Formats: sequence, C-alpha cells, structure tokens
Amino acid sequence: MARFIKLPKNKGFEFSPRYYDEQREAMDERYERIKAEIEEEEKLKEDPDYEHRLRGQMRGLMRERQRGNRRSTLRLLIILAALIALCYYFFIKGLL
Repeated sequence: MARFIKLPKNKGFEFSPRYYDEQREAMDERYERIKAEIEEEEKLKEDPDYEHRLRGQMRGLMRERQRGNRRSTLRLLIILAALIALCYYFFIKGLL
C-alpha cells in the first residue's frame, strides 16, 4: 500500500552567501599590481641595453644628489659667515 501513495520530496535550493571583504579586495588589487610590475621589470631585463640604461640613471641620480649636497654646504657656509659677521659687529664693535 505504501507504493500507491507518493509523498512529495523536499525541495532543495542552492544558496551561496555573498561576503565582501574590502581589505581582501585591496590586497588582491595590490598583489596584481605588484605582479604586473615584476613581469614588466623582467621584460626590461631581457633588453640588452637594460644594464647600460640603468647605470646611466644611477649616475644621473648621484650627480643630482651631489649638486644638492654642494648647494646645502654652500648655504651653510653663507649662514655661518653671516652669523660670525653679526657676532663680530655686536661684540667687537660694540665694546669700542
């Protein structure tokens, strides 16, 4: 008798919860950007003139840094000379 009565089966459903992790998305984006930069750098290294250009860039940066050091040293000497002149004027000329 049980075969004559058909009971309906439970209906199934698929539910996939959505979850948004902002930090994870930002991390994935940074990871992809860094990966692309590394791949681009690897392509540049395959270029035969890469090392020559890199050395030229380094020389240019070193020259620029030396110019900045010279300017700051010159500026310091000018300020020091001005302070010595002011001290001389106030202490030596003021006493006479």
